[in-house]
Amino acid sequence: MTKFLFEHLWGQPASRRRWSRPHRTEQSVHAVAKQIAWIAAANMEATVPFEDLASVIEQAVLADLRGCWAQDPSPYMVALSRPTGRILGWFIEYKPSRAPALFGGIVRQARHLFDMPQEVLERALIRAVVMDGEVEDGEERVREFFAVAFPPAK
Repeated sequence: MTKFLFEHLWGQPASRRRWSRPHRTEQSVHAVAKQIAWIAAANMEATVPFEDLASVIEQAVLADLRGCWAQDPSPYMVALSRPTGRILGWFIEYKPSRAPALFGGIVRQARHLFDMPQEVLERALIRAVVMDGEVEDGEERVREFFAVAFPPAK
């Protein structure tokens, strides 16, 4: 967000004229953009309904699972759609403290609805987030995250 705000305040000629007075440097505008971004990030909890979003994500994962598990209940054929992988990655990045509860709900529902083994589900979720989740530091970080975020297998 800092980069976006900086580009908006400094990179566009019309906006930049408002900031280009001699006492305003690129560095000072960057500092203002960083402060605005921090304020927006700190208040994200008030603007993004994370509990509702978690419920919608859970339903999307279950819908994807229903489609592929019904066609071929093979552990290696379970895959999630690209949008589902992307939103899972976003949720992990921006609300990691809520992710274990989300994964716990998904595991319970997948076991109840499809009698799907947890390891099959884990593999599908990890693969979706690694391939489509756009998580910084890639696969290693995703695997580490899932190792602590997933409920213990019974």
